[in-house]
Amino acid sequence: MVDILIKGGDIVTMNKEKKIIRDGFVAIEKDKIIDVGENEGCRDYRADKVLDARGKAVLPGLINTHVHLYQNFLKGMPDDLPLVDWCDKVLYPFCRAQHPDVAYFSNLLGNIELIKSGSTCVLNNDRIDLKIPKAAEDAGIRCIYAPTLADKWVPGDLIKPEKEVEILINKIFERWNKKESRIRCMLGPSAPFCCSEELLEKVAKWSTKFNSGIHMHIAETKYEVEFSEKNFKSGPLEYVDNLGLLDVGNFIAVHCVWLSRREINLAKKKNVKIVHCPKSNMKLGSGVAPIPEMLRKGITVGLATDGAASNDLLDMFEEMRAAALVHKVSKLDPSVISSYQVLEMATIGGAKAVGMEDLIGSIEVGKKADIIIVDLFKPHIEPVHDLVNNLIYCAKGSDVETSIIDGEVVLEKGQLKKIDEEEVLTRAMDISAEIARQDKAE
Repeated sequence: MVDILIKGGDIVTMNKEKKIIRDGFVAIEKDKIIDVGENEGCRDYRADKVLDARGKAVLPGLINTHVHLYQNFLKGMPDDLPLVDWCDKVLYPFCRAQHPDVAYFSNLLGNIELIKSGSTCVLNNDRIDLKIPKAAEDAGIRCIYAPTLADKWVPGDLIKPEKEVEILINKIFERWNKKESRIRCMLGPSAPFCCSEELLEKVAKWSTKFNSGIHMHIAETKYEVEFSEKNFKSGPLEYVDNLGLLDVGNFIAVHCVWLSRREINLAKKKNVKIVHCPKSNMKLGSGVAPIPEMLRKGITVGLATDGAASNDLLDMFEEMRAAALVHKVSKLDPSVISSYQVLEMATIGGAKAVGMEDLIGSIEVGKKADIIIVDLFKPHIEPVHDLVNNLIYCAKGSDVETSIIDGEVVLEKGQLKKIDEEEVLTRAMDISAEIARQDKAE
C-alpha cells in the first residue's frame, strides 16, 4: 500500500538520461517517490489516493529561483521606467506603507499564484519579517526564504537599524532553517551597490555561522556595472569575490545581464549559480543575459520570474517560453537554446542552484515528491508532436491541474487544498485599497 499513485501520464523525469516515460506511473509514500516506471509496472500497488494522469504530462515541480513576493500588490505598475527610476517612483513608495498585514497577505497571494501555475518551490528574496515564512508554511509551498539586506543607496527610512537586523536574522534562521522542513533560509544581500563592505563582511560571517548560501542581484543593469567600476575598480561579481563571498557558501547571482567575459569565467571557476529572469529584464529594459554562453561553459542556471512589480506574473510556463524565444531572437539563431535546456533551468537546474538537487528537480526514486500534473487536452496544446516543445511553447500555468509538494496534494483539479483562495483575494484587495487611501491622505 502506498499513499499516492499517479497512473497513466507521460512522465518527464528530468533525470540524467533525459528519460520520458510514456503511459507511466509514480508511486509516492509519505514525502518520497518510491517507484517510477511504465504503467504496467504499477499493477501490484494499492494506494490511498489514485490520480488519473491519462492524457496529461507529469513533471517535477517547477522551481522559481528568484521572487520578491511582497511585490504582489504592485501588479500593473508603470512599464516605461528603467530600474533606478522604477525603484524611486514605484517600489520605495510602496515599501513605506505601514500596514500590518502586507507581508503575510502579499506572500499568501503570491504563493497561491505560484502553486496554481506549477511552482512547487520558490526562492523568496523578501523583507525581513517572520510572517513571510509563516505564509509559505500555511500555503504548503516549499520555500527558501532569503531576507533582503541593504544599508546603502536605499532611502534611509527603509533601512532597519543594524542591531535589529542581526536579531531578526538570528530568529529567522533558528526558527525556519531546518534541513527536513519545507522552509529553508539563505542570506539575501540586495546588490553590491546597496551594501556596505562592512555589511557584506557580516554576510560572509553569517553564511559560515548558519551554513547558508548567499543570494544576490549581480550585474542586472549597465548602471550597476558602471557604478561598480567607478567605485570598486572592478565588475560587481569580481568585487564580491574580492570580499570572499564566493568562497563561504553556495553563491547565487541573480540576473547577470552585464557580466563581462572575465566574470563569466570567474562564475565557472567559483561554481557560482546563475538565475535568469528574462521577462523582468525585458520589462525594465535591462538587456538580455548571456545565458547560452554560460550553459556552454557548464555553469548552473536556474530560471525565475522576479517579482510581480517587474513582471506582473509568477507563471513559470510563460517564463520558460520567454527564455526560449528571447535568446533565439537576440542571437538571430534558433538553435542557440533548446526547449529541453529551458525546462532544465526550471527544474533540475533550479534545484542545483539552490543546493537541493539531491532532493528535488527530477522524478526519481528517493527524491521528494514535488510533482505537477499538466492537462494536455487543450486547444492551445493539442496535437502534441514533441512533448517538451509543446510544454515550453504551448502550455500555460493555468493548465496545471494537480500539484504535490512534499508528498502532500496541495492543488487538485485546480482547487487549493490548504488555504481559502477567495478569502485571501478578498483580504488582499481590502489591504490594497487601505494602502491607497493612506497614500492619498498623506
